[in-house]
Amino acid sequence: HLAAHGQEWAQGGGPSGASVGGVLATAASGRRRLAHGPVRDSLLEVILATGDGRLVRAGGRTVKNVSGYDLPRLAVGSWGVLGALTQVTLKLWPLPAERAWFDADGPLETRKRIAADALAGRASAAVLLMPGRIAISCEGQPADVIAPDGTVASAVPGEPSGAALLRGGVPPAAVLELAHWAEESGIAYEAQAGVGSFTAAVNDLATARAVGDYARALGGHAEVIDAAPELRAVHPPPPAGLAIMKRLKEAFDPAGILNAGLLGEEI
Repeated sequence: HLAAHGQEWAQGGGPSGASVGGVLATAASGRRRLAHGPVRDSLLEVILATGDGRLVRAGGRTVKNVSGYDLPRLAVGSWGVLGALTQVTLKLWPLPAERAWFDADGPLETRKRIAADALAGRASAAVLLMPGRIAISCEGQPADVIAPDGTVASAVPGEPSGAALLRGGVPPAAVLELAHWAEESGIAYEAQAGVGSFTAAVNDLATARAVGDYARALGGHAEVIDAAPELRAVHPPPPAGLAIMKRLKEAFDPAGILNAGLLGEEI
C-alpha cells in the first residue's frame, strides 16, 4: 500500500511473517539502520493497552505536539512486558529511485578497507560483514548507486541460520574485532559496520553463551531472539537500570501478567 504511493517504512523489513507490532516490540531495526536510524526513531505516536486495562497514548503525529515522557521509545524493545501495542503512527520515507546490493569475498583486512570506503560514501544503506564476505546495499539516485571499489553486483544476502539466533550490539569501532573473533570461532554471523548491530547463529548452548560473553567484553550485549527451549538459558548479568525497569513494570503491569519473565526472572 505504501509503495503504491511512493513511500515506505524503512525499518519494516523484518523476518518473514513479522508484524509491525513485532518489529517495534523487539526493536528489530533491520539492515538499513546505517541510512535510516534505529526503529525507535520512526515511532511518532503509540497507544498501549496496559496490564491493568488502561489505554495510554503517548507521542504525537507532529513533533510540535509532543510533551511529557518519551513513552514511544520506552515501548520499542520492551517485548510487550509493559503493554500491547494497539495503534502506532510511523515515520515514512520516500522510496529511493534505485537500490542494489554488491558484495566481495576475501580476507578480513580486504573487507575492512572496502567497508571503510563504503561508509565514506553517501549511498550506503547497509555494510554487512559475514564469514569471508562483505555485502553492501546502496540506494539513492541512479548516479550514486554504483558498485563500491572491489565489489560486484549481487543478490540480497541470506541471513545467518542455526538452532539458536542471537542479536546484539557492540560499539561500532569494535565490529571488526567481533567479526575476527566470530570467524576464528567458526560462528555464522552478520555484523553491521558503522552501526555495531550483529546477528549470530549457533547450534549449542556453550557457543551461545560465548557470543554473549564476548559481546559484553567489547562493551556490548547479546540476547537470544529465537531458539529451542534448551538453548535459551543464556542469562546476562542484571542491567544497571534494573531497579528502574522493575518500577516501570509495576506501573504499567501491576499484576505482572504481560510476558512475565521474558526479559529475565527479575522483570
